[in-house]
Amino acid sequence: MRVGERLIVRVAANRQAIVNSNPVLDLDDAASTAGPTLKSCLSVPLTSGDALVGVLTLYATTPHAFTEDQSRLMQMIGAQVAHALELVQRRAEQPEPRAARELKLVSTR
Repeated sequence: MRVGERLIVRVAANRQAIVNSNPVLDLDDAASTAGPTLKSCLSVPLTSGDALVGVLTLYATTPHAFTEDQSRLMQMIGAQVAHALELVQRRAEQPEPRAARELKLVSTR
């Protein structure tokens, strides 16, 4: 990968974690200019079933900071986060029950 190709795009497209990549691939110059210099990152896809919900990326100031075990753990956590986000999104898209709408109308008077 070259600088500017965005690591998260690659993780999202391939739906595979990337361990100890260079944060510059995601953040460009901000990886070294916005506080402590970031030297490694771990990115995991957030998937729920077949749906990609997002990408979770952790950054570290030391090179090769993440292990394969940490990657597997983050993938397990990521699956739970993705499922929760998908449920929240589905609930937000559902119409509000009539009783709740009526209760709001009564309480605003």
